[in-house]
Amino acid sequence: STRFEIGEIEKKGTDFLNKTNFGDLKSLLDAYQQYDSLLEKRGRVSAAAVALCGGKSFEELEQEKKDVSLLVASLDAQVEEIEPQKLEPLDFENLSRRRDELERRLTDSIRKRDEIKYHLENLPGYEDESIEFEERLSSLWEKEKEAEKTLEVYELALYGMERAKKELLSGAVPILEKGVAQTFSSLTGGRYEEIQVSEEDLSISVFSKEKDDFIPAPEVVSLLSKGTLSQLYLSARLKLAELISGGKNPPLIFDDSFSYFDDERIERLWAIIEEKAQEEQVILLTCTSRYDRFLSPEVNLIELGLR
Repeated sequence: STRFEIGEIEKKGTDFLNKTNFGDLKSLLDAYQQYDSLLEKRGRVSAAAVALCGGKSFEELEQEKKDVSLLVASLDAQVEEIEPQKLEPLDFENLSRRRDELERRLTDSIRKRDEIKYHLENLPGYEDESIEFEERLSSLWEKEKEAEKTLEVYELALYGMERAKKELLSGAVPILEKGVAQTFSSLTGGRYEEIQVSEEDLSISVFSKEKDDFIPAPEVVSLLSKGTLSQLYLSARLKLAELISGGKNPPLIFDDSFSYFDDERIERLWAIIEEKAQEEQVILLTCTSRYDRFLSPEVNLIELGLR
């Protein structure tokens, strides 16, 4: 009887497996285990989605996206409006000084206005003088309003110029990095081959093979020797002169600029000078004879006699 019941149970189990397209009980149990795992994963993903969306519905997120797109479009329009206000760096500096002067005048006007108000309050018996003070006060108020309007215009222009300056530097920095690194590598015999230039203030960080890392700009002065530092600054000046002049090759004038260079550094320097002299005039002023060994028919030596 027991064997018969066991047979019936096994038959029912086989029929159930056939209906579910599983060949054996192990495959069914594995499928159930996978199902439980997927349920658990679905719960985690659902919880993460809720956390990511901050409890907002899909419709709310879509609306938020549209609002942000409108805000971005509005800011782009404002940027286009102030685009024509870009100025050259020299004009930018002059405008900054003008703004500072207006702020100072505004502060002086407020101080004078307060002084006049004090006198008006303490001189009630002098009607004529009181009227004069009131007129002066009214005039100062008008000047203050004009100064505030002018200051607002200058601040808006200053903002536009700062953006223009940042965009200009962001385009020039990669070119500056490449040019300075190439010259610096030649001057140091390949010891320093990579640098980084900051877009904020053009400060320079140098990659050190010994440290296998960059020397931050604030530490460059203290960690590099004076000779190496002079080589770095020379590399930067040469590339900056090229960028600022727009490739017009202005004359280069050095007035005993290489006092920290030893003979090996001078040797590498002269190769750079000869290369530059192919395209632009190079004038080297010196009171020493350390460059005499580099004299050649291409070098025009001029000796200035003592008076």
